[in-house]
Amino acid sequence: RMRTYVAEVGEIVRAQRRDEEAVQQLEGRLSSILNQVLNHREWMRAVPYLAAASKTMYYSATLLSGSQTLGEEYMRVMESAAPHPSTPHWMRRALFVALHVYAPIFVDRALARAERLLQSPDTQTFMGVDIRKNRVATATFTRIVHWLRHSFSSSLARIHMATFYIFGAYYQLSRRVAGIRFVSFSPSSDLKALRVYRWLGYVTLAECALSTLLWAAAETAKQEERRAERKKGKGKREEEEEDRDEENDKYPACAVCASSRPPACPPCGHVACWTCLAQIATTDDSPRCPHCRSPFKPQQLVPLLNL
Repeated sequence: RMRTYVAEVGEIVRAQRRDEEAVQQLEGRLSSILNQVLNHREWMRAVPYLAAASKTMYYSATLLSGSQTLGEEYMRVMESAAPHPSTPHWMRRALFVALHVYAPIFVDRALARAERLLQSPDTQTFMGVDIRKNRVATATFTRIVHWLRHSFSSSLARIHMATFYIFGAYYQLSRRVAGIRFVSFSPSSDLKALRVYRWLGYVTLAECALSTLLWAAAETAKQEERRAERKKGKGKREEEEEDRDEENDKYPACAVCASSRPPACPPCGHVACWTCLAQIATTDDSPRCPHCRSPFKPQQLVPLLNL
């Protein structure tokens, strides 16, 4: 029996990068084939699902069929069921594929549906709370759902990646849930690379902590401003409501945050406020339209100044 060793962080990272390159190549070929077979409108509708379809095809031909992926063969590593060094059962592999490929899609759709319910004037209750005349509850739920959809997932991914850089073992959060880690057939150890990855993990954790503190400070400042505004009296509030009505007449309501701000649009043509689109473009690794999930680049945002 061939002797195995615990796979190091560098080996796992290079193996996963090779798998990601293979999936991207498969996605590009699949997109090219569909572009030739379908018309342009049908192809545009299929584009948001090409990534999930490519991952499903790739992992079905490798992991689910009991074979190594291209990255695992390239780095001479293989999957192992934690905590025992044995080949993972097919149910563990299927759980990993389901969580890795489909869970983000279902979660995003559920949060998008929650946003639409909160923005709809026909919605009477949300999670058992009557929001018909409760603007505070509606605004609170809207901020929570918006944070979960656009900030929490990326923050959780950064924290998990930092944990992987420091402790190793699980590259994806879905592998951690499924209990699948890697073992290596190579006994060599790159101590310098391990120190670099560990340092990178600590830096990433510090960045996440700093971002959390800044967010908490900003929320505290907003709450203090609201308290100060409430103390100014009813006359001041009525004046602010008039100014807000004028602002609402000036700009259309954003479909993401429901506020009236200067609008913009990505290449797909859907309209949202400049603040929401800019936040998505600067915080997400792969920015996508909040309406149709079409990918776009930050420099492709167009401000609409003639509305």
